[in-house]
Amino acid sequence: MLSIEKKGEHMYINGEDYELPKYTVKVMDGIESVNQAPAGRAKFSAMHQFLLGIFPREVVAEAVDGASFDSVDLAALAKLYTAVTAEYTRPIIEEQAAQLNAQIDALRPTLDALGKVQNLPKSSRQGFNMVK
Repeated sequence: MLSIEKKGEHMYINGEDYELPKYTVKVMDGIESVNQAPAGRAKFSAMHQFLLGIFPREVVAEAVDGASFDSVDLAALAKLYTAVTAEYTRPIIEEQAAQLNAQIDALRPTLDALGKVQNLPKSSRQGFNMVK
């Protein structure tokens, strides 16, 4: 059974500590090739090839319960691929979320003011009537 944990900058696969290589153009191209592969065998084969470019062959073989592509546990392969790509995209997503939260915080006074206007009774909204 495949066990994957993330602690700090390290990924633990079946209890063994592995540091992912930095996110390079080569890694990005590998992820893209998986994303562009058609569903089915081609997609899983692309995942397998990508993981072989990240980890030593023995690590991948143990993690996905098979030395050759035809004998791997496809669920374990997909789980490992998903965990690895999530680790590569996590810092990017966190930064994008932080920037969006900053934009929302900057808009908060305006949104709060609009909420107050919306809650006013109609008779108090003079000057907010639509012009025909």
